[in-house]
Amino acid sequence: MSIKGFFWGCIKLLSLMIGLFILGFLSALITMNLVMLGEQGKVPTLVGKDIVAALEELSPLELNLKIESQEFHPNIPQNTIISQKPEAGKLIKSGRTIKIVLSKGTQMVTVPNVCDEPWLRAQSILQENALRVGYITKIYHQNIRKNIVISQDPPAVSKIQRRGVINLLVSEGREPRYYYMPEVIGKKLSEANQIFQKLRLTTGNISYKFYEGLKPDTIVDQLPKAGYRISQKDAVSLQVSRGKSIDEEIGTYTVLQYTIPSGSHPRKLRIMLQEGQEEKQILYEEKEPGDRIELLVKTTPGTVALIYLDGELVKEERF
Repeated sequence: MSIKGFFWGCIKLLSLMIGLFILGFLSALITMNLVMLGEQGKVPTLVGKDIVAALEELSPLELNLKIESQEFHPNIPQNTIISQKPEAGKLIKSGRTIKIVLSKGTQMVTVPNVCDEPWLRAQSILQENALRVGYITKIYHQNIRKNIVISQDPPAVSKIQRRGVINLLVSEGREPRYYYMPEVIGKKLSEANQIFQKLRLTTGNISYKFYEGLKPDTIVDQLPKAGYRISQKDAVSLQVSRGKSIDEEIGTYTVLQYTIPSGSHPRKLRIMLQEGQEEKQILYEEKEPGDRIELLVKTTPGTVALIYLDGELVKEERF
């Protein structure tokens, strides 16, 4: 064999070996990619399905399922899928994992009994039990005090969703009786008080003013005026003559301050001013808890302000 023939034979053999090497490399690369890629398919819809049904659907697709978290949901039943990643319709390789959020169902709480409680206390009880006050309906009731809960909806012991609302029926107390305001101008204060006691009317502010030639303690003005419709809750304000001249009005004045204690219902406040043997009423009104009263009163050494709540003496202020 000639040298030239030998040389071309070597080249052909080398080319064949290089070709076989490239072919083997490409085959290995393709095989590796196929193994790594696996089969691809679309992510199925799992939201709204029970977890058991979801697992049965993913099994033939060679897909895995992982619960990322569980949450309470007001509308989705327990063990039902709330959300998924990746979302339905996206491409996914076999062997991959779909992450889901699973429903723990509706979180229910037991409704506490708030009947016979003051409505502010009832509100606190409901808040402590993760519930809210809904509608508050108020009606007059002859036997149940004002601001006391008469009934509730839903009733006690029933089950309700967390943060649900409870509607309350609350007493307004006894229904007031209505009268036509009587005429008391020209009468003595003691006579007017007798009339008010018979009608169970409340005396409000009484202001005193000197009127020349008019006997002391004579009523010179009233509010409401005679003939107006009035209830037992309304206070009657009076202006009464006094027996001192206008010059005697000069004196020392002090601001009397008082705050109604906290509570769940209004209180009847009466303030009397005592000077020696003389005692006069300067305020009688129904006040709400937290109301602050400031009165400008004329005082002399030894003057005492007596403060009553619902007929009980609660404070003495000496000047």
